[in-house]
Amino acid sequence: MPTIDEQSARKQGDALIKLVIADTMDIVCKGLQQVLKTESAIRVVGVCSTGFELVKIAQREKPDVVLLDSELRACTYDEAISAIHRDLPDVKILIFGWPKEQRDIGTIVYHEASGYISRDVTIENLIKSITSIAGGDLVLSPQMANNVLNAFEGLQKKVHVRVPLLTNREREILSLVGRGQVNKDIASTLCISENTVKVHMRNVLKKVCLHTRGEAAAWLVAHY
Repeated sequence: MPTIDEQSARKQGDALIKLVIADTMDIVCKGLQQVLKTESAIRVVGVCSTGFELVKIAQREKPDVVLLDSELRACTYDEAISAIHRDLPDVKILIFGWPKEQRDIGTIVYHEASGYISRDVTIENLIKSITSIAGGDLVLSPQMANNVLNAFEGLQKKVHVRVPLLTNREREILSLVGRGQVNKDIASTLCISENTVKVHMRNVLKKVCLHTRGEAAAWLVAHY
């Protein structure tokens, strides 16, 4: 039997986003859970403070998105992501870290987290990030985008491969991805449709033999 929140979201034509919050600070978990009650398209299906709890909740609730503290207790966040993705590869992971945090940024993208935002984000941008990630977009706060690109730049320069030729439009789109823009924002910036952005991204990933938008954006920095 659908809940009131599910019925409300369906009436608005939006898919309900099931969210799990994993944070070491109890006040953060409870505060976000309370704030998000007003969002008809998002339902918090679990909160926890350790990696072990997170994996159990994820396996039980099968969330669409996990908001994951970068300082998770009991196991590291990359271990938690790997454990979740073994059984639930479609779950989107949004890392919740500190603005100046730079360690293990490469690991975050390697383990296919779908985004990284800082803890000083506004509630409005947090909700936008959760919604964007659930829709398949990569989300990075502006200050974290440069960290990700820098982490991959060194790795990409060590790989000696033939550099595929990208079109000017493809380079423009990758540059905007590297700045943390999602498909909707890129389409607006370049005055093209979101579908056109998606087509270009598929072509780029095929050309450079990579799997994620973040890797492709880093590849652009390393080779152009």
